[in-house]
Amino acid sequence: MRKISVIHRLYLGFGLLCVIIAGWGLFNGTMMTSISEGTSEVKERIFPFQRSVQAVEASTSGSGMAVISLARLGDSQELEARYGRLTSQITALDEQVASLAVEAGDIQLLNGFEELAQQYREALEALQQRATRLQEHQADVIRVSESVNRDLSDFLAKASEMKQLLLREASAPAGSDIYLKDLLMTVMGNLSNIELLIMQLVSTEDAERLKAVVENLRFNTVTVEQDIEAIIGEIASLESLAPIANEFFESVNSETGIVSQYYDYRSNLLAVNSTVADIEAGLDNLNSHIDQMVTAAGEAAVQTVDNLDATARFSEQLVYYLVPLILFIAVVISVWLGRLISIPLRATVNHLSAMAGGDYSRELTFRANGEFIELKESANKLAAAMREVLSSLQKAGGEITGVAASNADFSHDLSQRIRGQSDDLNSIATAMTQMEASCHHVAEAVRDTHQLVESVNSRVDESKATANANMECVNELEEQVQQTSGKLKKLESASHDIGRITESIDEIANQTNLLALNAAIESARAGEFGRGFAVVADEVRQLAQKTTSSTETIRGLVNRLQGDAAEAVSSMADSFQRLESVKSLITDASKGVETIREAVDQIRNSAEHVRTGMDEQEDVSRSVSRNVTEISESSSENLAEIEQLVATSDQLKASMSDIEALIGRFRV
Repeated sequence: MRKISVIHRLYLGFGLLCVIIAGWGLFNGTMMTSISEGTSEVKERIFPFQRSVQAVEASTSGSGMAVISLARLGDSQELEARYGRLTSQITALDEQVASLAVEAGDIQLLNGFEELAQQYREALEALQQRATRLQEHQADVIRVSESVNRDLSDFLAKASEMKQLLLREASAPAGSDIYLKDLLMTVMGNLSNIELLIMQLVSTEDAERLKAVVENLRFNTVTVEQDIEAIIGEIASLESLAPIANEFFESVNSETGIVSQYYDYRSNLLAVNSTVADIEAGLDNLNSHIDQMVTAAGEAAVQTVDNLDATARFSEQLVYYLVPLILFIAVVISVWLGRLISIPLRATVNHLSAMAGGDYSRELTFRANGEFIELKESANKLAAAMREVLSSLQKAGGEITGVAASNADFSHDLSQRIRGQSDDLNSIATAMTQMEASCHHVAEAVRDTHQLVESVNSRVDESKATANANMECVNELEEQVQQTSGKLKKLESASHDIGRITESIDEIANQTNLLALNAAIESARAGEFGRGFAVVADEVRQLAQKTTSSTETIRGLVNRLQGDAAEAVSSMADSFQRLESVKSLITDASKGVETIREAVDQIRNSAEHVRTGMDEQEDVSRSVSRNVTEISESSSENLAEIEQLVATSDQLKASMSDIEALIGRFRV
């Protein structure tokens, strides 16, 4: 029994689980088949039957609308064609409902449908009969309407002929006779009313309104007939109107006239309306039957779905009971298979974990079955072999550790000596680099000072040139101020001369004014002979007054000019004094700039000597620093190689320590 393979035992356990799953699948398949058959019946029979009933309902609505539309047709040929199509449609509906009744007999859930279908077919037959009656009445209506329309043109032509004859023959007599005039207007108005009523008769579809129009037409016809007879008796030339009037009234009131025809039209129209009302009632009955048929088909579909739902709930309840049982059996088989494998595996894993931890002193002792017997023997052989290998490694590791320790000590001593030399060289190189940098900074500062001195010297020259240019500008300005001052003095003298001339003109104007006054007095004494002289004296006096006014204006301008000239002369004197002060300041500044230029020349010479010395010192420092740097780099390379040797020795020593520690972990 212990030799049976673990794999075979697993096969056995999985076989049992497969049998259980197959039984469960067979049960589910049976339930699903039952549900599928019910679903197929709903999908292939109930639902198509329900859609067919709904199609019959839609066709019924269309047929009802088609029947009612017959009452709105106005063409006999179209009426016949529409009625033929309607008959074919009703026949097709009857055949379709008969087919549905036969199909419902094969469906158990549609027991009462055949009776509903029979009621629907009877209502459909009644609808067919009413449609036939409606077609006949509507054909009569169309026939009468067409006859009236044919006679209407003759009627209107006769009415127009009567009006023209009356206007031609009766207008002249009516112009001189008030009675004939009133009678003619009454006849013409009644004829117009008759034409209007005929138009209303043609355009009226309602039977009650049609009756009122016909009565009104008859009344107007009788009235106008009497008036025409009266006017024919009064006017002899209207004798030819009598036969025309007789034909006109006969076309209206005879048995074959328009009024009689419209009475027939009214009766047919009432019959059409009555038939339409019957058809609407029949359609309501027909719709009621088709609604019952649709309801029956829907209830059958609902009942089928309810049956499927009940089957599904029964399957669900069985699942609730069987699934826990199947799960329990599966768990028992799984636990048995798990323990069959887990116990030997757990013992083997613990043994291998101990070996991984370094313990090779133990062996596997569990009770093995099948393949685990070979696993147990192989693990024990591996432990024995590892014990022999570890013993050999422990001996060799001790010898290698001693050699590695000696090499590491020597490498450390050599590294310390070379590191000290390298540190000294680095300090020297650092000091030389700092000194080189200091020399370079001092040289740069001296160069900057020299450049600054050159810039200051250039600026001093520019300042001196600017001062000289300013002095020249001041001299030129001084000359211009002197010239301007002389011109202003001349202007002041000229303004005084103008003032004196103005006073002379003023005195002349006053004297002229006195002379004009005297001349006016003398001309007044002379009377008529001195009138011309008085005019001249008056003009002279006005000219003297204008001259006086102009001299006053000139005097004011001259006074202002004299004041402005005096102020300008005073300002020019002040400006001349200020120019003298500026000239003195520019002279002092020019002397100071010359002194600064001499000092700057001395500083430039000293800076040139310092710059030359610092350049030589910088070259020497750079050469020494370069040599020290090369020595330091060589020492650093040697130190790196020694450091690598030290690291290698330490790594070897650490590796041997790790190996010893690793070997020490194993128990053999």
